[in-house]
Order: sequence, then C-alpha cells, then structure tokens
Amino acid sequence: MHDNHSISVRVIAIILVLSHSLSCSLGVTISNNGYESITVALSQDMIQSSNANVIDKVRQLFTVASGYLYASTRRRAYFRQVTIVVPSSWSSTIRDQSVAVQDTFDQADIQIDSFYSQYSDIAFAYVLRTGACNIAGHAISVTPSWLDYSLAGRQMVRLWAQYRYGVFEEYAIRGQDLIYLDSNGILQPTRCSSLLTGNISHIATRQICKAPYSDQCKFFANDPALGTASVMFDSQLNGVTEFCNDDRSNQQTLHNRQAINRQNNFCRFRSIWDVMNNSKDFANGVNPPRNLTDVTPIFTVVRQAYPKVVIAIDISNSMRGEALTQVRQSLAFFLQYIVRDGQPIGLITIRDSNDRQRLINSLPTDTTVSAITANLTIGLMTSIQLLRTSSNSSTPSGGAIILITGSADRNQMDSSTSQLIQNNKITILPVSIGQQPPAILESIAERSRGKSYYAAYGSPQALVDTLLAIEQFVTGPASDAPIQLYSNEFFLSGGVSNQREVIIDNDVGNHTEFSVIYQGRSVRVILTSPSGKGYSPSSPEYTVDNIFQRVRIYLGPNQTEIGVWRFEVTNPDPVGTPTRRISVFLLSRPSLIVHHYPLIMQMKMDTTQISFPRATTLSVVVRKGYSAVVGCQVAGTISRPSANVPSRIVFRDDGAGADLTKDDGIYSAYFTDYSGNGRYSVLVTVTGVTNMTSTSTHQIVGLPSSDITFASAVMGK
Repeated sequence: MHDNHSISVRVIAIILVLSHSLSCSLGVTISNNGYESITVALSQDMIQSSNANVIDKVRQLFTVASGYLYASTRRRAYFRQVTIVVPSSWSSTIRDQSVAVQDTFDQADIQIDSFYSQYSDIAFAYVLRTGACNIAGHAISVTPSWLDYSLAGRQMVRLWAQYRYGVFEEYAIRGQDLIYLDSNGILQPTRCSSLLTGNISHIATRQICKAPYSDQCKFFANDPALGTASVMFDSQLNGVTEFCNDDRSNQQTLHNRQAINRQNNFCRFRSIWDVMNNSKDFANGVNPPRNLTDVTPIFTVVRQAYPKVVIAIDISNSMRGEALTQVRQSLAFFLQYIVRDGQPIGLITIRDSNDRQRLINSLPTDTTVSAITANLTIGLMTSIQLLRTSSNSSTPSGGAIILITGSADRNQMDSSTSQLIQNNKITILPVSIGQQPPAILESIAERSRGKSYYAAYGSPQALVDTLLAIEQFVTGPASDAPIQLYSNEFFLSGGVSNQREVIIDNDVGNHTEFSVIYQGRSVRVILTSPSGKGYSPSSPEYTVDNIFQRVRIYLGPNQTEIGVWRFEVTNPDPVGTPTRRISVFLLSRPSLIVHHYPLIMQMKMDTTQISFPRATTLSVVVRKGYSAVVGCQVAGTISRPSANVPSRIVFRDDGAGADLTKDDGIYSAYFTDYSGNGRYSVLVTVTGVTNMTSTSTHQIVGLPSSDITFASAVMGK
C-alpha cells in the first residue's frame, strides 16, 4: 500500500567533533576469537504471553550461528557472550535489574520486532546500513516469526557479516542482473562461487523464468551444492560453509569477480574474505585460527527498565550568567515536558507534576555559582555514589550521568574512578556549553559507551535539542515518547514579529506542546489552527512561566487538528530596543490511531573516525515504522569552528555520489567543508513535498526498491 501525503517539517541535530583522529568504539568486542557484549533486544510491543519461548529461540539461534560462524571464518571467530533484553512489562521472574544505557532496544545489535502489527506473523530479517564497503551496519532487525525458520542460525551469520564487516550480498537484487556475459562470451547466472548450478525461477511459484527477467525472479542453486561458498550468496545450502575468497587453487570457494551483484559493485570486485580479513577483527593476524571443542555462547537475560539518571550541573564560575540561564530554562523544559512518567531522575522517580516541580525548583541559580574552577572528577564521583546508593551493592548500579559543564578542566581522571564507572556499567554523557569539552570527559564517555554532546553558548534551542537526543539515547523508542516536529531559534528586535508555519500530520497530534522560551519580559504568541481557531494570551490553553521565561500552549490529548498551523511571536519591547533571543519548539506524541506510525528521522555517519581532509558521509534515515519515506527534501546547516558563515549541505536519495541506493529512505551527502579542529553542529530539516513524498508498507527502509524479499514474505505468510 502506498501513501502519498504531506509530512510536517521535522528537525534533528547531531554534533561532529573534528580532531586529528577521533574514534568511537562499537559495543561488541572480540578477544581470543570470541565476540562479547552482543545485545539482542525485544521490542516493548512484544507481549510475554504470546512470546513465551522467544528466549529459548534466541539461545538456539545463536548456538547454531556460533558454530557456523566458527566454521565459515576458518576457526577465527564465534559468539562467546550474548545479552538478551526483554521488555520492562515482562514478568520479574526473569532476572531483573536496571540495564546499562547501551542495552536498550534502540542501541541493540539485534532488534526483534514485528515490523507492522497487521503483518505480525511474517518471517523476515535484514541489516540497516548506510555506509559503503567495510563500513559496519547499524542494526540487525528480525521478526519474531523469523526465529522459527529452521535455517535462521545459518542466515544470522550472513546478516552478521553485513553488520560487522560491511560486506554485501552476492546474489542479484534486480532481475536484469540475474545473468551476465562472462569472459568467454557465455551467459552465466549471477552466483558465487561459479561452480553452483541451478535455475532462475519465480520467487513465489518456483516456475522457470524466461528472459527478460523481472524482479520477481531469483537464481535458486541446486542442493547439495557443488561449491562450498558463498555464505553471502546462499547460506541455506547444506554444502555452503565458507565465504568466497581469492584462492585460485580452489574453485569451490573462488570469488566470482564477473557476477553483477552489490558486493562487486560497492567493494570494487573484492572478495568477501578479503574485506573481512582486513577488518579490525582479523587484520594483521589478529585472532588467528584456534582449535576449540565448544563454541556455545554464554547467555545473560535482563529485563529492561528505565535507567536511573543523575544530572550533574557545573556551578563553577564558567557557568555564571547567560550559560546558567540557558541551563535552567532548558532543563526546566526537559523535566516538565520531555521526561516520561516512571523515569528515575536524580534518584527521584517522576510520578506526577509535583515530582517534576520539586526537581525544577532544585535547579541552581546565580547565587549558587562558585568562583572556583570546576573539578569534574569530583562531580562524577558524587554522581556515581548517588547511583550506587540507589541499588543493591552486590550488583552493578547501571544508569547514566548527564554532566553539563562550561568548564575547561584539564585534570586527569584517576584509574579508580574509571574502573568504578566500568564496574557499575554507568554511561557518561557529557554536555559541553560553548566550547570544546575537556578531553577527560570525551575519553570517559567513549570508554563507558556513551556520547559527548555540545550546545552553543546561551542557546536554549541547542541545549533542548541535545537533551532530547540524550533522552532518546538513554530510554530508547516508546509509543508515548514526544516527537519534535519543529525547533528554531531567532532574534527579535523591539516591536517586531516573526511568523512561521508547520504541518501536523495524522501520525501525531497527541498531547501536543507548543513552547516559546524567551529572554526578558514575556513575548506575545498567537497560534492559529488549520481551521482558523486562534490561541492567544486569553486562551485557557495558554500559560506563561515568568520564572523560567516560557510561554506554553498545551493542546491536550488527541485534540490537535491535522494540517498547516501558523504561529506569530512578537517582541513587545519598544521599537529600536536591543534584540532578544527566541527559541520555539513544537512537540507531539504519536497518534493513538491503529497502524499509524510517526515519521522518524535518524542521523547516521559512515565511520567512527573523522580525519581531515577525508570526506565524511552523513546520512539521514527517514522512515515510518520500518517503511522508507521517499521523495523528501532533506537539507542541513553545519556550524563550523572559527567560521562565521555556516556551511549548507543537501542530502539526496538518488543512488549517486554518497548515496548507496536510490529511493530507500536514506538520504546521504559528503561533507568536506572543514574549517579546522573543533565542534561541528549539524541541524537537519526534512520537508515533505506534495505529490512526491510517499511511503509503502512493502518498501523497507534501507533496502533497494527492487529487493522484493519483504513483499514476498508478506504474500507468503
């Protein structure tokens, strides 16, 4: 089903750091041939009574996959340790503990979810990726029914190779690529190795296809196979136990360089094993072949809960004045409207508005600012102790520390503090106000599998956007999570008004919040609905908070009109008075209409290292549920260090340049306009285009439109 519609303007932000070499590590590690810290997470929508055996199925899946991976990598890798994260609603008879931030569904390596409620029984699995050859993927997504597939363990190894090593499929995606003319002038079916025999048949009926071949056709190899490769062509064949390589003395595993497939296209005719062998897991002889008699993984099952969060605020002299005002306004907005019910913040669980107000009232003021320089290590230690005192001393406390600072503290952190963070599985999330964060914080954030953030000095918009990103990182996706529809900041002179508009579609509109944060005395806001109804200072939905300088218009549950909304913000000061900074936000929660999925945008990067002058590929994933949203206009503004003029960037989904695949819902662009080492903040705007922007439940985000495997799974369910 296709859906052509208008999509509201939505914004996302990401911060890049450019230094001589900045690296982030993936959560999965490998040592002595064994992969550890693999996370398999179940969607919060999965009901325990309907998925009673799913944990046993995951154990079986990875037990089989571990043996197959060990064999296909020539005894160089297997799955040693896997953590299974079940939903918070499941029975506490399962091992119950607060999980580390990286163990949420959104950060998991393997995500188990019914892609759509109306297709809950389909069997399907794929890897979301935005990078080219040897660039790791972002997640492996599988449906619960796929776990019942008898050869799922073998297929998991194929998925893992895409996810971990950045290799591609060796079968033809398009019907026109099913055959090629070999070096002897003979038409051959696309396969690897070239010893495989079989027929080109219709996917559903298995009847022999005739040229010209449609996308409904596929090469089905005979089983038992004559060749022992390749896993990336068809891991279901009993005789296939290896990846294609460059060993010309063994035709059974020799890479087919002439075949028309994505591996040859994106990896420039390199074999799968060549790409893998040059990955960080195996390069330079790391993890050499090892004889092992048992490669059964060790499994840990945890029940997901909201991680405990401590917010630590720097009140040293560096935060005096506008920076502290920025922090107070942004955190008050964050605590009041963004943090979800049930979230432990500062060791207080948010149950009602009174709990929220108590936290807001405790925010520091100028009178609490100290003249001394901050010691961030002491601040971290105090926060760690708060988390530890809230949990059983015999188990890791888990949780996250959001450390907001404007300090340039260059003190080194002692090893005992680092070890305490690691042992308790605490994630550090530093937010630097107005400058490059101290190296000590970036280092500890990376080691704790957290992220470093940056907010421009004095900008509530920048800090609110950052806190929204942190909230999503910490708690993962949820049906009641607020979605940012609009975020903007501008300056208004006295007596001047600014008018803008934004679209609210039928995928949201539940508990909609329109807020304006200002400086000085209150601004005047007028909000007009698509039908012409106005909201002004006399409206009951309109409130003013003079302490935190915020105008709020709350539209309530499911009462937001669909269509174009217009707003006007006026600075009531006399004409000619100095300008004032105005930050505008529109947030709404997902609609309660069945089968409606809000539009989601995610910024992705092609690599974990940014080094000048190498071009960096930035990608924006635009989706509704798991469906690709195509035909959008996606543009970015990049603020650069030591540069007064921001850089503009346009993201495209046309299969050219930085973009891998046309019309897959992933919009990409190269960035090379560096101005020096430092922080680069990227603000991305996604806009729907009338009669061009569309979605289809059969078009999975990140897959080529010619890849009909999901549609076939739906038709065959």
